Amino acid sequence: MSSRDVFPLETAVLETEGGRIISLTNGFMLSHPFVWMAALYGTEGSIRVMNTDYRDPEALRVLISTDPEPGWRDWPMSWHERDDGRDHLQVMVDEFVDAIVNDTPAPFDEARSMDFCLPGVLAHESAKQGGVRLTVPLF
Repeated sequence: MSSRDVFPLETAVLETEGGRIISLTNGFMLSHPFVWMAALYGTEGSIRVMNTDYRDPEALRVLISTDPEPGWRDWPMSWHERDDGRDHLQVMVDEFVDAIVNDTPAPFDEARSMDFCLPGVLAHESAKQGGVRLTVPLF
């Protein structure tokens, strides 16, 4: 692997079929404490979610532009809890194993996996080629 293949920080700028722009930034070799942030910006509001402590999964903070009282506030992790008590990783494993055992289609098959993975892989390839625009094939 050459130094041209490794980037400490990359930003992918993706355009959806509907013309919307998605910007993703990842850094895996940074000398900086962990920070996870997601943001959605729209014409009628925005939301930013941040976790600055990887050791504390409860350390999520949220900022919603349409809040009557704007400002960062704690966001309880209970928003994504399941009624059956299983975590989401266990559900994915159970569904995958169930599909194998019962010889039924997996709810998240190879084609869907490629739809999620290829944009990042091709964004990296684009960076290696100086930022050329690449088309992501659909499976």
